[in-house]
Amino acid sequence: MPDRTPSGSVRYIWAVNNTMLDWEPGLAWRVSLLNTHRIPVTARLKIQVPLLHTVIDLLTGDRVTVLGGEFTADLRTVPARVYAVVPLVHGPLPTASADAFGPHVRDIAVSSGGRTALLNTFAWDHNLYVLDLATGRVDRRRRIGHFFAFAPTAWSRGFAAQGFDMHSAEGYHLYLLAEDGTVRRRFALFGLPKKATDWARAEVGFDNALNSFAVAPDGSWVAAGGDLGLALWNNSDSESSERWAHQWWADRRGPLRLLAVDEATLVAFSQNTITGLSAVNGTTLWSITVTDSGVFGGGTVSGDRGTVIIPSNAAGGRLYVIRGGALANTIATPAEEVSVSDDGSFIAVTSRAQLKVFDADGGLLWTYTGDDLLSRPRVSPDGTRVAVGSELGTLVVLDRDGTVLAAPDLRALPVPAWLPDGDLLAATWIGTVVRYDTGMRPRWQSRLAPTETDIRPTLLAPDPTPVVRRTGWGNAVHPPLALTPNLIKDTHALISAELIGAELTKPPSLIDLRAQNPVETLYDGRADPPAAPWLPWALVNLVDSGYYGKFLLTVDTFRTQVELTGITFAEDPAHPGSWLRDVRLQWWEAEKEVWHDGPMLLSDEALHSHPIQPPLRAARFRFTTTGGAGWPAGNIRLGELVLHGRPLGSSHRDVLARRGRAVLFDERTEDLRASFEHAHNPRFGFQRGGAFSGGTSLRMSGPGQANPARMGATFGHTIPDWDFEIREHPEPGQYRYFQFAWKATSLETTGMSVRIGVAWPSPSVVVSIGDVTWLPDSVLVEHCVPGDRPVEWTTVRVDLWALTGGRLPRVTSMSLLSNGGGALFDQLLLGRTPEDLPGPTRPTDSQT
Repeated sequence: MPDRTPSGSVRYIWAVNNTMLDWEPGLAWRVSLLNTHRIPVTARLKIQVPLLHTVIDLLTGDRVTVLGGEFTADLRTVPARVYAVVPLVHGPLPTASADAFGPHVRDIAVSSGGRTALLNTFAWDHNLYVLDLATGRVDRRRRIGHFFAFAPTAWSRGFAAQGFDMHSAEGYHLYLLAEDGTVRRRFALFGLPKKATDWARAEVGFDNALNSFAVAPDGSWVAAGGDLGLALWNNSDSESSERWAHQWWADRRGPLRLLAVDEATLVAFSQNTITGLSAVNGTTLWSITVTDSGVFGGGTVSGDRGTVIIPSNAAGGRLYVIRGGALANTIATPAEEVSVSDDGSFIAVTSRAQLKVFDADGGLLWTYTGDDLLSRPRVSPDGTRVAVGSELGTLVVLDRDGTVLAAPDLRALPVPAWLPDGDLLAATWIGTVVRYDTGMRPRWQSRLAPTETDIRPTLLAPDPTPVVRRTGWGNAVHPPLALTPNLIKDTHALISAELIGAELTKPPSLIDLRAQNPVETLYDGRADPPAAPWLPWALVNLVDSGYYGKFLLTVDTFRTQVELTGITFAEDPAHPGSWLRDVRLQWWEAEKEVWHDGPMLLSDEALHSHPIQPPLRAARFRFTTTGGAGWPAGNIRLGELVLHGRPLGSSHRDVLARRGRAVLFDERTEDLRASFEHAHNPRFGFQRGGAFSGGTSLRMSGPGQANPARMGATFGHTIPDWDFEIREHPEPGQYRYFQFAWKATSLETTGMSVRIGVAWPSPSVVVSIGDVTWLPDSVLVEHCVPGDRPVEWTTVRVDLWALTGGRLPRVTSMSLLSNGGGALFDQLLLGRTPEDLPGPTRPTDSQT
């Protein structure tokens, strides 16, 4: 930066840490945003120092040692450092403080004997610190998983904390540590986290309560509850074996929160039910249903294990006080965090800038308003004091009556923890740790500091900690099904991807898969992964962002009804982060025009096949999220997508029902909207009111021609679901006669025409009145209706078989034409026999 002194004798240098994760975006999005993190590093800087000058670190005020024109900038706990190049003799310099930065302490667990404490930090290098509480010395630094550490707790012989393993499907693990910080083993979540960001709406995660674990007070068991199920394992120094499990992955996804009440009882709560489960065998001991639970928050258990407090945001906020398996009290209050005294009688909660204290069996005792948002309320074990921290850095300690006893400024958000002897431990978002005596006088103060100089080479190193996980989940069959035959290839199905609009009025964003890879590689019979992922990363970033909603991958057989008996995914073995793993299949019911949920397809393998029983009959299928966070979190790297089954024929609803009348158009605008509303049909639209049948007709607003959109090289200018067989002696679901109604909309209209048959501009039947001209090669047979163009609704019926002599075996397309002025068309029908069609508005000799 430029000189900042009049003499120009001082030069300032900024060293800014912009070291970002070099991970594939989808991997980072499993836990957070990619662009909001900087990796802690030390960096070697080259600098030219003039003769008789030196370099000063303005954060510390220390002189920097420069050797060979280089020095080291420590950017592990600070976002930037400022250095001054000054003469050996210089005046005062701007000052700052290195103490303003440090590891971000989120929470504290105190060992059962009060000798050590475990602090978790939101840091990429060391995310756990073990402190000697007698001296404040850091006894051990630990890194669990590949991200931050979460939710430290204590049990009788050690600690537990959550970490995130990027290489595992489950992601979240509960790590058990000895009191000295030695990591013993870890337990995997019984669930599958998805995308962990909602950056456009700034909400805190999608998978509410997904990562829920509980440890028995004596450590004899560990429970994990996720969206796939709940499992409880025995835990001892020698082994960890599954004791029991409840699983619901086959038909639903539902995370739940857990609390270990005592060695015999596990509490699970979700939706509007709080259930006490036997830790021995998983049976229900008691159950409480609340009328409106809203969303449950994380609960707490009193030190005597007799009282359970569970917060909820229902009806503006509720606290449910539970004793002996019964609801003892319901307290109306919002509560972001909750703490309770050892005897369960005294409750403290925070809500924004307020601390509220309640009698567990009564109501509100008093409130305190802080200098900023308050969090981390902690009631002393004996219930005589409450500590809470503000985001301005004030640590407030109050007595049981609400009198402020102390309010030291710790300069950053503090988290307090009471010690067994009545002392108070506090640690801050900048790594400061203080132990106060009962009179709130500091016994010692220390600062956390990492020792790693460059974590980048080991950021994604495999975690060697022994892992216990729930296996056997998933509905893939072994061995997988063959990759051929494939209904996608056999029916020339269209594969599309889109992001649906976050608002109903916002159109979806279509994704051009061909811009990434040839779509044909998805059904070429080989499982080879694509050269590039299928989606642009920018669009993956928009999934469930608030700007856009869910991601959909659709397979449309266009006009062929199929019976689907199974699905096979061949994914990229080298990129397990891209595996779909957990996906919902949906199918389209043409009769009711609605998407239905099909089975959830669950697997943790690169090649996985899923039988569909009973088989599904449809022409459109799509893959979407099973619920929870944004899906997919990463990109899609499918090498092959196989639909197993058999084709059944035309997918039109009237053909499927074997009706004598097939409705090409009568009210259902969605039947034709995608085909005809496009830039090449500027005159086409839907007319509301004044229709021949119902309330809507097809409109040509002026002279012009309307043809269906081109649906790729295979289908050309044809209409979805249209594949009607024309026969001399039609069976049910086959047809012979075509009927419609039309009228001119202005005196300027000189001609009108309907072309029906195969893809434009292939030869087809043309029914015309007045002055009409089509491309010569597009006309197989023209039937001219005598007389003037009608100004009132008039029906026309033609015998397609007789007109063509059987040369029009199928109807897959239609075009409209108006000359001179506009025209309306309505109730376009195919009939098996004349009796299957409605009578004309007036007899004409155009009915042949």
